[in-house]
Amino acid sequence: MKLIRLFILICCITLLSGCSRSAEDLLCQIEGKPFSGIFPFIKDSAHTTKVMMVHGVARHTPGYSTQFMEGLVNEMGLNQISKITKNITLTDPLDTTKNLGNLRVRRFTNADESHELVFYELTWSEINDSRKKILAYDMSGDYAFHRAFVNEKIKRITNDFIPDQMLYVGGTRKDILTSFIQSFCWMAAKTWDDLPVTANQACSGAELESATVSMINDHYAFVSHSLGSRIIIDGLQHISGKLNDKESNRKRLFVPDEFIQAFQAFQALHIPIFMLANQLPLFQVTREIPEITGQYDAYCRAEGEHYNLRTLSNTDIIAFNDPNDILSYTI
Repeated sequence: MKLIRLFILICCITLLSGCSRSAEDLLCQIEGKPFSGIFPFIKDSAHTTKVMMVHGVARHTPGYSTQFMEGLVNEMGLNQISKITKNITLTDPLDTTKNLGNLRVRRFTNADESHELVFYELTWSEINDSRKKILAYDMSGDYAFHRAFVNEKIKRITNDFIPDQMLYVGGTRKDILTSFIQSFCWMAAKTWDDLPVTANQACSGAELESATVSMINDHYAFVSHSLGSRIIIDGLQHISGKLNDKESNRKRLFVPDEFIQAFQAFQALHIPIFMLANQLPLFQVTREIPEITGQYDAYCRAEGEHYNLRTLSNTDIIAFNDPNDILSYTI
């Protein structure tokens, strides 16, 4: 039995290590089409670049993106860092008693401030914390005591990872999407100087005009892990639908012209999404096959029949995939 457990442990280490193993053991190869990345946005000194990171499954705490963020700004030569970090407690405009996570914001520039990056980190995982407590008994000494060491570690991981995927398909999907939409609202509607240092409030339709100006003038990009990729895509589609829902906007007494302008500005956006680990095929198995596929000319060309129904002008999806990452899928 001990030999079997040792063999399983070695297999697990082999599976999870991927390209972290030495070159003698495993030759790492990088292939795929070249892409321009975020640097062309940064070089555009006339406009601000706004980047949002959205995490995937498992519990995260604010600050999880620090290593990635610091690596990014160092590569871009943005060595002037804002003295403060701004934190917004997200909530639902229709129910402000809800806590929908945290939006953490930092600003970076070069020495003469001719290039600017504002980095937004969305932490939504606390939305699922109360639901996950249902599994707390499974980690108690009564049960954990009887598990092998490796099984106990795997059990803790699965109890943290798997429920998030199931909850997004079911009970908390609406709140998670609202968390993302609120983050995008703050991202679009406020400049760095206009953002509050701390806040516990909703970003509402009153910010529509300033958000429209920002969408016209600024550059946007997203970075995601696993479930975060699904959240971004679903969230952007949801925003597009709401901005184009003329009847609903009329009932809320919003000025129709403002929504038309905001919708047009949103549709004109060119947004790259950098997926550092993706599980889109896994999340797609719970959904019906899309009714509309392969109609690029009709939806994506200005002369196309359905061009006005597109979500965005252009969405570049750059997916990084390691075949040794057992939780990532090729797109």
